[in-house]
Amino acid sequence: MPRLLLITHEHIGANMLQTAEAIIGKTLEHVACVEVPMDANTDNIINSTEQLIAGHDTLILTDLYGSTPGNIAMQLATTPNHRAISGLNLPMLLRAINYQNRPLDELADKAAEGGKNGILHD
Repeated sequence: MPRLLLITHEHIGANMLQTAEAIIGKTLEHVACVEVPMDANTDNIINSTEQLIAGHDTLILTDLYGSTPGNIAMQLATTPNHRAISGLNLPMLLRAINYQNRPLDELADKAAEGGKNGILHD
């Protein structure tokens, strides 16, 4: 089962995980969160996060492409068994959790689809 890793600005990832757990009604397994402070040493975060996900298929969800958390996620996703998706929203996270038992590439597709379909405009 692939792991899920949220890499976000401070408070976003933890709050999203807490909300997802409340909606689903159980504690999430194989899900972690790394929140990046504004004054973060990115090299330290990358090194510690690499150790956290080493040897595991991991889908990395990040909040904002081009931001420090997003850049960290994209750098980590250069490893063959890691994928990254930016634009994290609650529908994306819930979809990823619900399809977490799927192979990594399929999981990434399902999560991205859930994120896109969760955005409506009338």
